Amino acid sequence: MRPHPFLFKSGEWLGEGRICFNQELEKLRFTMKWTIQVDNDLAPINCLQEIHIEGMSEVMKNAFSIKRDGAKGIEVALENETIGAFSGEGFLDEDKIAWEFCRLDRGLTGFELYERHMDKYGLHGEYAFSDLRIGIEGEIWEKGGAA
Repeated sequence: MRPHPFLFKSGEWLGEGRICFNQELEKLRFTMKWTIQVDNDLAPINCLQEIHIEGMSEVMKNAFSIKRDGAKGIEVALENETIGAFSGEGFLDEDKIAWEFCRLDRGLTGFELYERHMDKYGLHGEYAFSDLRIGIEGEIWEKGGAA
């Protein structure tokens, strides 16, 4: 399997897309930046994701810690000031990185899927909290790469 440059090498990735809340017809534009720190193949990968949603003044920050679990598995921990800390599992294949969270005791389920397309990744995500549903569509690319 060829290595994924996203998440598995240090650097910055930029992205943009649309997000909708509670299946509203209006989709809001967002931009994001991932800052990724990879120390070695055995240490967890630390990432900071910053998301700015059009019309909102506050930047949402998510801290991720990602560990390999075998050849095609990953463990993902997410921490955010609003929702707290969660962990989930995911997988890798030649062209995809995906993970899901399922914490029914805290009212959260969700997933993110990143599909490699040449030098970019398409992003699709869905999250459901007890009273909030979020849909995400977008793409990301390495800073300095083709936008």
